[in-house]
Amino acid sequence: MKRLFLLTIALALMVGCIASGSVKNEQILIPLTDKIFLEKHDQNGRSYHIAAFTGNAQYQAAHMRIYELNGVQDVYIFPYQIVVKISPLFNWETIEPEILRILQQ
Repeated sequence: MKRLFLLTIALALMVGCIASGSVKNEQILIPLTDKIFLEKHDQNGRSYHIAAFTGNAQYQAAHMRIYELNGVQDVYIFPYQIVVKISPLFNWETIEPEILRILQQ
């Protein structure tokens, strides 16, 4: 499972490099924990890549809890990934620790 996740990330990065010509710093996955990686999209959007989630129920539970956080506008679920958009009136320094706490549970 871990190999499949790492292969998927490597392929996504390769496709991104080919499509864009160069990789911006925001497109590189940053390890937040040993099982959660971060990808910054813009100042209001981030993706959390989670290798540890194995079932749709885990994603749905995380989705509901993250969406209830103050300042979160949208939460999208993709395979091995949760995308979070926040309001421009809030900052990641206050919201992200709560998101990580939810994802690690």
